[in-house]
Amino acid sequence: ALRYEAAILGVCLEDTLPKLMITFIDGLGYPLTKHSVCNIMVMKLDSEVHTRHAAQQDRSDTSSVDNLSAIAMQRLSQNCAESARLVLEALAILAPRSHRGSLTAACYAGVNKDASVREQALELLLRIMQKIDVDYVHRLLETRRDVHAKRILREVLDYFQEPERYLAEMG
Repeated sequence: ALRYEAAILGVCLEDTLPKLMITFIDGLGYPLTKHSVCNIMVMKLDSEVHTRHAAQQDRSDTSSVDNLSAIAMQRLSQNCAESARLVLEALAILAPRSHRGSLTAACYAGVNKDASVREQALELLLRIMQKIDVDYVHRLLETRRDVHAKRILREVLDYFQEPERYLAEMG
C-alpha cells in the first residue's frame, strides 16, 4: 500500500520511510496489546514541521481523503467512538469542499450513540459543505430517521440560511 501511494504521489519510498514513525494504539491512545478491542493506526512524521505548501498538497490528495472516508465508515460500523471521531477530525482538516465520501461519513456519524462523534460530524459538515450539497446532505440525514440527525440537519440548514447569525450565536 505504501509503495502504491508513493508511486501515485511521485515520491521515493526509500526517502520517505526514514521520516515515518508508525505507532499502533487502541481507541484511547494506549499502546496496542493483544487484549485491545478497538485498533487504529497513526502515522506521524519524525519532524512535526509542516509547511503551508505541504498542507495544501495533502489537502489535494484525493486518494488519501477517499481512504479516510472509507476508514471513517468502517470505524463507525465497529462502534469505536474515539477512532471514528479522530478520522472525522482528519477529514475536517484534509477533505476538499463538497467531498462526497466525507459528507456521507459525516451524515452516518450524525446518528452515532457517542456525542463527541456526532459533534465532530457536525463540524465536518460545516467545514466542507457548500450550498450545492444541501440537498444531498438533507436526503442522507432525513433517511436516518433519528433525533440527532434531525438536530444536525437543523443546524446545517440554519448555517446556510443565515451564516453570520449562526456564527454569532455559536460565539
